[in-house]
This record gives sequence, C-alpha cells and structure tokens, in this order.
Amino acid sequence: MAEKNIEKQSEAVGGEENKDSSRQSDSFKLSGPGVTSSTANHQTHVLLELTDVLGGPPYSVTAELKAEVSSKLPRWLRKKPQTDVVVTEKSPSQFIIHYGVASRGKYKLHIRVNGSELQGSPLDIAVYPDPSQLRPQVKVIYTIGLVWGLAANSQGDLLATAFGASKIHVLSKKGVVVGSLGDKGYGPAQRVKAPMGLTVDAHGNIYVSEETKVVKLGADGSLLVGVGRLGRGNREFNMPDGIAVYDGEVYVCDKGNNRIQVFDTELKFKRILTCKMPEGRPRGFRAPSAIDVDSSGRAYIADSGNNRIVAVELQTGDLLREIGHEEGEGKLYNPTGLHVVAEFLYVSDDDNCRDVIFRTTGELVATMPRGSPVGPVKGPVRFASDRNGFVYSLGSFGKFTTY
Repeated sequence: MAEKNIEKQSEAVGGEENKDSSRQSDSFKLSGPGVTSSTANHQTHVLLELTDVLGGPPYSVTAELKAEVSSKLPRWLRKKPQTDVVVTEKSPSQFIIHYGVASRGKYKLHIRVNGSELQGSPLDIAVYPDPSQLRPQVKVIYTIGLVWGLAANSQGDLLATAFGASKIHVLSKKGVVVGSLGDKGYGPAQRVKAPMGLTVDAHGNIYVSEETKVVKLGADGSLLVGVGRLGRGNREFNMPDGIAVYDGEVYVCDKGNNRIQVFDTELKFKRILTCKMPEGRPRGFRAPSAIDVDSSGRAYIADSGNNRIVAVELQTGDLLREIGHEEGEGKLYNPTGLHVVAEFLYVSDDDNCRDVIFRTTGELVATMPRGSPVGPVKGPVRFASDRNGFVYSLGSFGKFTTY
C-alpha cells in the first residue's frame, strides 16, 4: 500500500491493490476548501485529482452520500435525507464532486474510481444550513448571569462560564442547567476562580482562562495542569480571555497584554502569535477577546480594541483578511466573541447590541439586533456548535438561542 501523506489543506493517499487485476488502483489527491484529514467542510463540492500509478486515464468516477447513523441524532435526522451527488469531469484527471443535502447533520461521501473505493474514502461532511434562512429559538436561563465562555463537549452538553460564578455551568442542548464543574474545588482546596474563556479538545479536556492563569481540566473538572501569574512575560497573563485548541496547540487571548500566547496541550509555552499587517493598518492586537480556528488552520481573532476580526495563518501569522473594519452595515464596534462553523463566522458585536454573521471570506450574511422590553441589550454573547449542525449562543444575562 502506498504511503499516506496528509497536509493542512489537501490529502494525498496511495491506492490499494485491485483484487480483480494485477495492477494497483489509482492513487489520488483530494483538495478543495476546508479539506483536512478525510474531512470535507465545504458546503457544496470537493475536487478530486487522480494520478494512475501505472496506466493513466480514462477514469470512471462515482460518488455516493450517506447519512451517518447515530442514535444521538434527532428523530427527523435518522430517516434517509434527500441527497444529490453529481460528478463533473474538469480534465482527464480532475473531477469535481458536487453534493447537496436537504437536512443538516453528519454525512459520509463515498468515492469510487474504476469501481474501487479509494483509501481515505468515505469523507466526513458536516452540513450546516445558511444562517440567513434560520428561525432562531430563544429562551432565558435565569440562573446564569453575564456569560464569558461557551463550548460543546463530546457528551452532548454545553459548558458555560459566567461573571462572578466560581464554577463551570453544564447545560443541556435545550438550555437546561443540569450540573456544574469546578465548584467543589480542584487541587489542594482550590476552586475555579472567575473563569472566563473556555474550550474543549477532542479528548474532552477543558481549557479555562481565569484572572491571571490558564488551567487544563479533565472532562470531570479535575485539575490536570495550570500555568500563569500576573505579568507580561511568557507564561504570564493579564486578563486572559478566549481560548482555542487546534492541531496540538492551545491559543490564549492575553487580552490585557494585547497578544496571543501559544502553548502545547500540556500548557508549555511555544511562541507568540503575530499578525503581519500592511502599512497603514494597526500592526498589533489590541485587547484580543476571542479566537477560533477553522478546519484548514486559519485563525479568526476578535481584535476588540481595533473593532475588527482578523483572519491569519496560524503558523506564519500572514494576514488573510480583515472583517468588520470598513464602514457600512457590517461595521463592528467592540466585537468580543466569535465562532467558526463551516464557512460561517458568528460574531458578538457588543457595542452595536447585536450579533452578526459573516462568511469566512468576509461577506455579510445577517445581523440580529438584541432587544428587550426596555431597549437594546449590551453585553457579551458566546457561541458554540455541535456535531449535528446546530449553533447555540448564550449571553445577555441568560438569553439562550438555538440556530
């Protein structure tokens, strides 16, 4: 079997032996927006590039999309959804596989060349609806105050932090408080103190920022490791806020120090994430409040003090784009929360008293004012999403929204 080499934005996999002949099946390279590690997060298509190790074209390419069977899926998702897959030949060795799904959820895209399913197939596809077409469902959670962080775990629950609460709230997907973590203490008589940002990794570990430090907890809230004290040096913090985990690295918004520190998953310091800005634009971060990373390794940062979202390459710091800095309907003032879901970017636009949805390419999708009987509501809002394509927001003193 040929060697497998997975890159950040494409996947090259050698073909396996064809049981019906002495020749090997075709090797292939799968590319396109949001393709990593046998996952396609683009909403409409993937590009298949083929190289026959012995023979060469012509190729016969077929594809099939199937719903992923899971007892945890809502009842209406367990039925086979209406799907549409079309394979278009772009050149003798390139094919575009277009897919469409009527229902949100997780799917498997099976790809066959000359009758043989290729190694690396099926691809995982997470299907999310266009946010502008959704009708949000809203309720109020009276036991939660001013929210600072929100994340979804693998057990199907949401984790939330709130101002003044020395614990992590555990919520059901219906917005019901079902428990808490950290309030019974971790380590020697130590409780969670003023938790702010939080995120959850693929193993269920929880990363939480506090007043002057960052801690890593197990899924049960037990302390695994912590780092930090007040200061400006490496491993020191001043009001750490948003956190993201991607590819073995932890990114912490060191808000009061106007920077983003990068650690490994054991919270050992690695580097400072910089942003290479063009002349005439703000060169450094100013009070960065939130960070999230898409499936292709692009970071989106709520640069609150500069009233913008900055998209950068994680490893190089190269600027991809600024979002929300230009005058117009999408102009942001003090964005403090954000979350990337497929090709959509959810933003908490605090001083405008609204939430805003952009495409990750910068186009404005929708704006959602925050209202109440007494007028506009200020305050941070945080977002999270689950594996079935649902997006949740929590903020403004317990306002819980499902998209």
